[in-house]
Amino acid sequence: MKLRRAVTAVAIASVALPGSLLSPSLAAATTGGGDNSAVCKLVFTERFNPGFTLVPSPGHQDSAVDSGTIVCVGRIQGQRVTGPGTIWNQGRYTDSTCLLDHAEGRYF
Repeated sequence: MKLRRAVTAVAIASVALPGSLLSPSLAAATTGGGDNSAVCKLVFTERFNPGFTLVPSPGHQDSAVDSGTIVCVGRIQGQRVTGPGTIWNQGRYTDSTCLLDHAEGRYF
């Protein structure tokens, strides 16, 4: 029997800009186009629907618009970061379980 409820999780991670979510640790941005030495921290609540079980399955994941925060220190494309911002995402997962999430999507 498949679990049919949404699961809420909190993600705290850093990002290699633009938009690649990494493991829950701090990392430097490494994209082209100038000095990308920013270290960023993201905090947001992720929703998974229909939720996870031990059986691999597909589904949708997202967070509410403008629901998270992103704080960076350093430079992005040569420009010094001047303040915090908001972040949210949407995507889908395939062959995912409560132990492993194979997801793709976009961060805004």
